[in-house]
Amino acid sequence: MPTDFPPWRTIYGFDQRWAASGAVARIRDQLRHRVRARAGRSPRAVTAILDSRSVKAAETVAKASRGFDGGKLINGRKRHVAVDSRGFCWPSWSPLPVLTTAFRPATSSSASASCTPNSP
Repeated sequence: MPTDFPPWRTIYGFDQRWAASGAVARIRDQLRHRVRARAGRSPRAVTAILDSRSVKAAETVAKASRGFDGGKLINGRKRHVAVDSRGFCWPSWSPLPVLTTAFRPATSSSASASCTPNSP
């Protein structure tokens, strides 16, 4: 932390309280709406882009939660993230829109089914 900041525990405490009260989500959503409005878009995203990344896993990670990506020759997991057309995390109601799966032949279809929102 920079020297002019309070101790990290103080900052962490504020962050935890703000996140628990919903203040961080409200600020994030307001900023997202303003950026989208300035770009001439609807404040709410209607399109999502699903992307994935291969992540190496240590040998200590259970075999049931990892697999082998034959395309990239990586033993590990696949991390999926959903973003809107401006690159903001989507859906906005999700606290952390990242899904981690073991490598499977049909990873993209299983990830898109898992990321489909049931309710806002």
